[in-house]
Amino acid sequence: MQSASQRRAARHDALARDVCQTLRIELVSDQLTRRGVTPDALGEAVRRVAQAVLRVSDLWFTLRSQTLQTTALEFVSLIDDTVDVWRAEDFLLVEGYSQIARWSDPDGLQAILTASARDSVNVC
Repeated sequence: MQSASQRRAARHDALARDVCQTLRIELVSDQLTRRGVTPDALGEAVRRVAQAVLRVSDLWFTLRSQTLQTTALEFVSLIDDTVDVWRAEDFLLVEGYSQIARWSDPDGLQAILTASARDSVNVC
């Protein structure tokens, strides 16, 4: 996987760190994570990560310098469908913004990532 982090300004990274700190989300190597989530706080953790994803991606795409090369990005949502918590409506929320990969179908995920690497598309 490739990252656009080397082309971002230090100011953009500082703003992204501020967003993550406010939401109590970790930003390490362009990955947003929330650790130590208890089962009863899972919904809140997912909401915080989703907010961080939206805010940080908005910063990275909106504030980029006009001199930077525009990079096409493709998003992949890996959904753990081994537990019965997802409804069809949940998948509809993300399918317009990303390709959906299911945990129960590792070959499908591999195909998505292999195609992205072959086509030189960045996956975040």
